[in-house]
Amino acid sequence: MGTLLYDRKKKCLTEIEQYGGGMMRAAYHGRWGQCLLLPVVISPLFTRIYGWLQCLPCSRKKIPAFIKRYHVEMRDYQPRRYRNFDEFFLRAIREGARPMTGEKSRLIAPADSKLLVYPVHEGAKVIVKGVEYSIEELAGMSFGSGKRQNAGSRGENADLADFAGGLCLVFRLTMDDYHHYCFPDDGRLRLRYQIKGKLHTVSPLSAGRKIYRDNYRVVNLLETRHFGKILMIEVGAMFAGCIRNRPIRHFKKGEEKGYFRLGGSSILMLLQKDQVALDADIMEYAVSGTEVKLRYREDIGSRL
Repeated sequence: MGTLLYDRKKKCLTEIEQYGGGMMRAAYHGRWGQCLLLPVVISPLFTRIYGWLQCLPCSRKKIPAFIKRYHVEMRDYQPRRYRNFDEFFLRAIREGARPMTGEKSRLIAPADSKLLVYPVHEGAKVIVKGVEYSIEELAGMSFGSGKRQNAGSRGENADLADFAGGLCLVFRLTMDDYHHYCFPDDGRLRLRYQIKGKLHTVSPLSAGRKIYRDNYRVVNLLETRHFGKILMIEVGAMFAGCIRNRPIRHFKKGEEKGYFRLGGSSILMLLQKDQVALDADIMEYAVSGTEVKLRYREDIGSRL
């Protein structure tokens, strides 16, 4: 059984299948899986071994079946012969396959993904897959703390109070998605730091576990030209412990920010209050708990 989502392109509800669903159900919900399998599959060592196996020449044999099963649009990617599954996973997008509208007042999605949206109430609580989290847990900082972290050669102050009353956007990437991600607007990087953790899967199969708090993640404070401050958090999931960000401080809208290595992953974006009006269909579905399928650089809202 898959996950129900709204496909913006087709304008209808559809269902997607979870990659590796059988093993994930056994690990998260099976009697012996939680005791034996789960501690193994969430470990960084397991991720490294799995990644190594996907670099072997024999792994390329599963590419055609994967493309067919998950309906990967290969015409969106540069034509080439892949030596292994890892190369296929990191495939480069074809120029013009993810165009932007060019409207400066429009916010774009940072990645191919499935989106859910949550309000950031007073007390900074959000619901992710049926589990309540505080923004402090996700970002590794406190409201009103003015926490200082190193950002390049100098320190910067960050305060979660800046996002109270705003929105928390959760972009969930699955194995069939393009795993490069971009900047949502023009601006500059004010702060970046890492939070280490275990690598749980970021799928509905792990609902009930605090997967985002435990996972390895990179927290970025962006100062954008049109949408104020944006807190962007990249989450490394099972089979995707490696998050690669480009070493740039000033960026353009739609410019590649980085990529995830093999696996499903997530990106969280915290928006300030009264900065962005999300599109009507996103408000209808993503706010009410139905994921919305998005494409890299797709318009999702407008500046207020």
